[in-house]
Amino acid sequence: MIGLRLHHRDGSVAYLGAGGDDLLVLYHQPHARRYRTVCGLLRHSASQSI
Repeated sequence: MIGLRLHHRDGSVAYLGAGGDDLLVLYHQPHARRYRTVCGLLRHSASQSI
């Protein structure tokens, strides 16, 4: 657990943070290739406001 909360969700995109700016943006890709060697993590994209 890293303490991020869901700020808001827009369709298949979830914006997470710790109360201020969005620290992590997750994009749901239902047809993304699955990697068997990665434990539960498919694909993600991180974004940080400066």
